[in-house]
Amino acid sequence: KPHTIFEGIVGSTAYGLALEDSDVDTRGVCIPPRSFICGLDRFDQYEPSDTDTVIYNLCKFASLALNGNPNILELLWLPKEFKVVTTWYWDELLKYRDGFLSKRLIQAYHGYIKGQMTRMDNAKDKLPREGRNPKRADLEAKFGYDTKHASHVLRLCIQGTQLTLHQSMNVGLQHEDKLLCLDVKLGKYSYDQFKQLADEKIAKFREAE
Repeated sequence: KPHTIFEGIVGSTAYGLALEDSDVDTRGVCIPPRSFICGLDRFDQYEPSDTDTVIYNLCKFASLALNGNPNILELLWLPKEFKVVTTWYWDELLKYRDGFLSKRLIQAYHGYIKGQMTRMDNAKDKLPREGRNPKRADLEAKFGYDTKHASHVLRLCIQGTQLTLHQSMNVGLQHEDKLLCLDVKLGKYSYDQFKQLADEKIAKFREAE
């Protein structure tokens, strides 16, 4: 904790998509002690077993951000109301956040989108399946597909498009985008209807490139 320069609430809470049973996830960044910086000790990230928290070594954070990792880039645009810990070091880093953006984010976002779609399709084709996350299995049984994964697909398309066009993003989804993702998450669209929405959002993202 003394070495943490930033920690914030992320995930569905920050996106504006939280439901009553949603977990509260946090991610942060730390400047490790001198022994880690000198290479005498090493760690990339710290994940306490009793919380939904990940704290990244600053070097690991920078590497992931430069490669366009969506879960990392969003920390650079997290609204202040979701910041649990912030420091002068983090404020200084934010002055240069545009420097983390490059065309690599396009590939990274499309990779995450494709991964979510693949997991949905695989799970949908194998219902019911042993070893599934109970919450996800319930969604698949109720709606015929994982609506949480589906809402993430649309969100990633929306935010990836924003970063590509404006070099900025709304971590908290706005207006129609928020309502659309919530409706998908709540199962108000069939799988075929979702696929059509996803195709449209992916096409818009590609046009922004």
